[in-house]
Amino acid sequence: MRLSIIFFCLVLTACGSRVPLLQSNLMRTPVLFDNDQVTSASPLQNELLYVTQRQPSKDSTRTFSDTPSPILRVGSADVVISSTSGSAAIVAEQSDMTIQIGEITRLGPLAASRHPAVDPALFPEGAERVDRDFAGKINAQLAASQTNDIVIYVHGFRNEFEDPILVSGELRHFMNYRTTAIAYSWPSSTGLLSYLEDAEDSEGASFLFRRMIKFLARETDVRRIHIVAHSAGTRMVLESLAEFGLEYNTSSEARIARELSLGEVILIGSDANPNKIGTLLIEGASRVVDGLTLYVSGSDNALAVSRRIFGGRQRLGEITREPLPGYIRDFLSSYQKLNIIDVTDADAADFKNGHSYLRNSPWVSSDIIAYLAYNLSPSERGLEPPQDSHVWTFPRNYPDRIRQGLIDKYPTLARTN
Repeated sequence: MRLSIIFFCLVLTACGSRVPLLQSNLMRTPVLFDNDQVTSASPLQNELLYVTQRQPSKDSTRTFSDTPSPILRVGSADVVISSTSGSAAIVAEQSDMTIQIGEITRLGPLAASRHPAVDPALFPEGAERVDRDFAGKINAQLAASQTNDIVIYVHGFRNEFEDPILVSGELRHFMNYRTTAIAYSWPSSTGLLSYLEDAEDSEGASFLFRRMIKFLARETDVRRIHIVAHSAGTRMVLESLAEFGLEYNTSSEARIARELSLGEVILIGSDANPNKIGTLLIEGASRVVDGLTLYVSGSDNALAVSRRIFGGRQRLGEITREPLPGYIRDFLSSYQKLNIIDVTDADAADFKNGHSYLRNSPWVSSDIIAYLAYNLSPSERGLEPPQDSHVWTFPRNYPDRIRQGLIDKYPTLARTN
């Protein structure tokens, strides 16, 4: 088991380094923007918001540690995307583009995460001011956006506190700043043998994650809260959806929308048990979201190793193209909010270990961006519809199809020069 976990860590190049990563080359430009056919934007603001379930670090070189906290802490980070030429346009030369984190500001503990099992000293008199200040920052960014939507990014296994901030900054940038981004940093560990520890911490973080969702729906002007989760972080999201499904099983749609405001939930390379999807759908989780999308791959080597660790049990983010039993196909197709997208044929989806295709495949990133920022359906994005199988796939001419789909729905985005 230990050797399998060590091998898993070596295979999983998405793992965070032991030294906090404060600067990185920008992810590959999505095909939506790499041929000057679609217009792009410049940054509206550098401040990116975060929520974390990590304890503050005692190490002066780190802001937060790997140690789980019983409460949530919030703040912001100065995120700058630039190039050697000084341009921050989306279509700048990829080799020149970097993303870096500057000053990190800690607002303090989120009073909305307080519960009876927490030391009252963590919330002194006037602690609610942090909640008001954080909601105020969110509302200011929502007012400057075009959608009034929030996109929460949840990282995977063995990531530092800063890693989801960088990815959130990339997603916000390539979404043309149409949405407000929040990085959620759960307490994954940076230890080499931390895989099982991270698996436990991810699911255990769902209690506070659900409190954050309710806080955002109640205290901000958000229209819809979208969630993008990767790898082991999907366990926390799945557990949260399952609990929400049970809690709101008999509630009206109006109450669910008012108290949760959950939009699209996207699970990428999910390192979870596939049976989880079936049970949460049966128990009502599909009622609490606008849509649930699984991005799966037949060339994800990291999940293949994870399958070995879990005794040969397939992971949710894996896909085989063997026919499913008819009753399973009927069950999946009965949930119209569920979409499964096979990225195996997408450009660069198998790069390195095939697990980080969100950042490495310009087709996959385009698909997610067109979905969240522009509300394009799978067919409008140019995906091939399910035939005898139960999944959407990427056709060979996907880049042309998704660009045309976006321009057809938003003609003003077409370049005229």
